[in-house]
Amino acid sequence: MPILVMIIIAGVVVTLITASDPPPAFAYASRLPIDCKDDPVLEGDSYRLHILNDTFDNHETMKVYWSTEEGTAKESDYSPLHHEGQASNGFQSDEGRMGRTFSTTEDVYSEEDETFTVRADNASSTGTGAGSCEIEIEDDDGPGAIRT
Repeated sequence: MPILVMIIIAGVVVTLITASDPPPAFAYASRLPIDCKDDPVLEGDSYRLHILNDTFDNHETMKVYWSTEEGTAKESDYSPLHHEGQASNGFQSDEGRMGRTFSTTEDVYSEEDETFTVRADNASSTGTGAGSCEIEIEDDDGPGAIRT
């Protein structure tokens, strides 16, 4: 973060901005991609997504912020996340792979298959996004009226 210094000289305010502090150790300029899940998730099941680190030294800590966005599914159909931080532990940093488990919600309603988006934003000095994945929830309830 830049340091702002204000000096008053002869009644005139002079503002000086010094160079930025170096980014913290976990901040990186490279993009950490998200490994998306292609198969639908059965309603009520959990699934796992991974952040991959194959672009630089695999001993560096990875850090991202996870968020979810509604699609045809509502937040009551899955466990929503709102800019939730996650940093890799030593093993994950060495492996270059950090995972997170997500859950969908079981209900008794017969619905069409629904979708929502999981997004991961890198905690980098550039704020580069890790990407997003569209998740499809497959309804396993029996036949019923979907629209009337």
